[in-house]
Amino acid sequence: MDEIRIQRILILCIQIALLILAVSACSSSETTKLEANLPSETEDFFIDSTTFSPSPTSQPTEGPTQAPTITLSATPILGIGSSMTNPVDGAEMMHIPAGEFLMGSEDSDAESDEGPEHSVYLDAFWIYKYEVTNAQFATFVAKTGYETEAEKIGFGYVYNWGMLYSIDGAFWAEPQGPGSDIKSLGDHPAIHVTWQDANEYCLWAGERLPTEAEWEKAARGEDGRKYPWGNSDTSDLYANYCDKNCIYDWHDESQDDGFQNTAPVGSYPDGVSPYEVMDMAGNVQEFVFDWQGEKYYETPGANPTGPEDGRYHIIRGGAWNTSAHFLTTWDRFGAAPGYEDDTIGFRCAHSPDP
Repeated sequence: MDEIRIQRILILCIQIALLILAVSACSSSETTKLEANLPSETEDFFIDSTTFSPSPTSQPTEGPTQAPTITLSATPILGIGSSMTNPVDGAEMMHIPAGEFLMGSEDSDAESDEGPEHSVYLDAFWIYKYEVTNAQFATFVAKTGYETEAEKIGFGYVYNWGMLYSIDGAFWAEPQGPGSDIKSLGDHPAIHVTWQDANEYCLWAGERLPTEAEWEKAARGEDGRKYPWGNSDTSDLYANYCDKNCIYDWHDESQDDGFQNTAPVGSYPDGVSPYEVMDMAGNVQEFVFDWQGEKYYETPGANPTGPEDGRYHIIRGGAWNTSAHFLTTWDRFGAAPGYEDDTIGFRCAHSPDP
């Protein structure tokens, strides 16, 4: 019995020894495996929102151990002054934050369809900082072969000596008629465009026309100001318009020496709006998306887009040939969808991705 007991003890000791060796080998193997998956301390790393991995271009370096280089990616905070560039036409776009603003007016100079003043809520959006220029419109035409309404009908309307004339052959590239051109006017706003022409351009650029409410907020801000620059009287420092030096007898051509025409976009930085949008008063009037409606302001709701249909599309902003009255942030009037002349242009807007 003693011999059997001794044999069992020996066998047990051998099994224990083998088990200890096996455990030691496994521990050594696992340690090697884990160490092999750990990054070298001399490699560069980056962090995005969820991952931590070695840069594919990093190389080991000699010398003392260095802390890894960390780059954090974050969503930018958008606010007043935030901008982005449209990749199609290169236009700079300004961010208009979400929120309420005062739309319309009960001023004694306001027309019946320009009131009552009321609060409107708009989601955030982007709007072109400048009116679409001749250079941008020329690129659109060159790439699409688009033909404007004025080209199709063979004439355009031109203001001269305080009167509006129908000029054969006048269109965006020959704004005063045959023999005129825009070779030196690439940075001036495109004119002789109808609502349809403006809409087609914005769609080509991946954008849309701004709604009337969006246009007014971009021009006015949230404090109900009279002009984009504030409530101070207009002057030729703020906008390209028919100022006090442009008072003349509409029937006396000799009195028209103060008349102006379009200027390069952004020529009046003192007239900038609260959201850093330029030329929202003067230079050229601008088509917006909405149809005109006499009672539109009575029940606009949030993010209003105007009546479902109508005879005229809304135009905003005043022009080089208009008086200060038409430069107010609430001024509005309509024109037929097929109307154009050398005082009307446009800009585009953009809704953020959902």
